[in-house]
Amino acid sequence: MRKVKSTALLGAFVAISGVMALSHEARATQISVVTQTYARETVNSSTLSISSVGIVSSVNENGTENIVFTLQNGYFTSGTYNLYTPSTSSAAGTAICTNGAKVTANQTSITLTSCTTTSGSTYYLAPGSATSATPAEALPIVASGSGNVVLNYSSNISIDTPASAALANILQQLAASVTSTSSCTIDPTSLTSFKNCGGGSIASNNVVMSNSADGGGWVQSITTNSQLNFVFNGVPSSVNQIMPNVGGDYASSVTTIANNSATVTVALSSTGLLSNSSDTYTFTFSNSGDIGAGNITVTAYSVSSATAGNIIQSITYLNNVPFLSFVPGAISIYLPNVQSGSTAGGWVKITGPSSMSVASISVLNTGVSCSLSSLTNSETNGTATTIYINLGNLQSACTGSNLDWVVGLPVEINLTGAGVSTSNVAAYAYQNYNGFFKRIPALLNGPSEVGQ
Repeated sequence: MRKVKSTALLGAFVAISGVMALSHEARATQISVVTQTYARETVNSSTLSISSVGIVSSVNENGTENIVFTLQNGYFTSGTYNLYTPSTSSAAGTAICTNGAKVTANQTSITLTSCTTTSGSTYYLAPGSATSATPAEALPIVASGSGNVVLNYSSNISIDTPASAALANILQQLAASVTSTSSCTIDPTSLTSFKNCGGGSIASNNVVMSNSADGGGWVQSITTNSQLNFVFNGVPSSVNQIMPNVGGDYASSVTTIANNSATVTVALSSTGLLSNSSDTYTFTFSNSGDIGAGNITVTAYSVSSATAGNIIQSITYLNNVPFLSFVPGAISIYLPNVQSGSTAGGWVKITGPSSMSVASISVLNTGVSCSLSSLTNSETNGTATTIYINLGNLQSACTGSNLDWVVGLPVEINLTGAGVSTSNVAAYAYQNYNGFFKRIPALLNGPSEVGQ
């Protein structure tokens, strides 16, 4: 009988121990809130109104719980904060913490002390008076604009685990991209028009703007009163006008071009961007006179404004992204038949502007390109450059199978440089035949013979 009693006592002890262990298990307090989305462009040290921030308690404490709330990417505004029971149609909620948290300036953390909580009950965090028990419906916070605003909860009760929840998603509403860099080749025969890009003296490219807030659901987003700036750097001096075309309509914009830079302002009221997921902005560059070479980049950003509801934080969407290039057109010199080797030499003399250089030398119809290091020699005198090409070295510089330099091969010399055109380049070619030099054709861009 004593043995049975001992076993019974042991079982009772184990059962009690199990109950004690269960009573000390960690419990999870929850933060109940509807996370709201704000456009990052409209938030910068701004006060946001977060409705119904509920704390679902997991512990039963009678005036012994101390609670700490901490904000990430945000601040509590001035006021006295407490946790309140839900209000009803006949009575206001009451404060559950004897000591609320008084905030006199923006701070990231508050502490409520001597709180009485019931497990499973919901209490609302709000500024108000602990004596009048009339909390505001919403929790005002100041968002720094640098990221999502997160509320963290912790307490001095060991079995009460910390909790966190996002109060506000701070998302960038707009974005920009340049699909590809447009390259326009200046026609070397005139210098006043392009060989591609539709011809003429006008060139253009697109910036695609996208809008993440399309479809709604954002508490605060950019309004149509806002503006975007597009800064173009590296603009050639020949450009006399930049015109933005947004959504198929040319938007009025005062564009001043100075020091190879221009800023184009686009009013969002003139575009359909905010009512769509994306919009294409076309920027057209008009040239006057000889077109200058250059590589144009674009920087795009939102224009900050002090007006409520508009953009108050400038966000850079593009930063010196390659946008449009004006490339000098190549001048080609065609030598119909050139012999090269130990017994067949000669030279080509090319004169032109100081910017002129040899871009490439190739053997036509063979796919063979020649090494320039052993072929060219140049000298510059003021605004003019003279280039000499050694024809005797072509055989060693242009390597490939089935190249018969004894019979002769067609050779093309391509020149490049700003301002280089058919009107300011001249070429003369001489071939050595059995010890005697003879003038041979040097044709500029194929059909026209120069120096004959």
